[in-house]
Amino acid sequence: MRIKLHHYMMAWQLALLLTCLSALMPATHSHAARIGETMDECIRRYGPPATVNAVPLVLTFRQNGFAVVAEFSNSRCSSLLFIKLESDVLGEPRELSTEETNQILFSQSTTSEWRKLNTTKEQYESWQSEDNLCVAFQVTPDMLVIATRAAWERPRSSAMISLQGR
Repeated sequence: MRIKLHHYMMAWQLALLLTCLSALMPATHSHAARIGETMDECIRRYGPPATVNAVPLVLTFRQNGFAVVAEFSNSRCSSLLFIKLESDVLGEPRELSTEETNQILFSQSTTSEWRKLNTTKEQYESWQSEDNLCVAFQVTPDMLVIATRAAWERPRSSAMISLQGR
């Protein structure tokens, strides 16, 4: 568990350094949290949150085999972290498929398409909305972060780093 947390923290730090960084449960667009929604809108989509952190406001939802961690700023969802909860027989997390990643990104593209950014072997896959307002990183094989550019460039909250409820 300690190694996994270390990798997650490193992934967040790497993504911050890159500063290049909108949600869908597989096959159900109606359940997709969206960047810019209010807390009430997110709760209507998912039901009561599994965990709540008050400052900064971070809600964790569980649905369709995913944990969705929504962080709010100025009463609006400013970043989403999608974690695939399914594990293999050895207890290792299953990777997000290309289809799942594309579905999540598609659910956030209300006004803009996503453009994949160039990555090297050492970097995580990343995307930028064509309107340059949102960024996304696949920080580990089982995790995808989507955020407004402003949210991604501010310091990460301890609640998002610790990945509550994982």
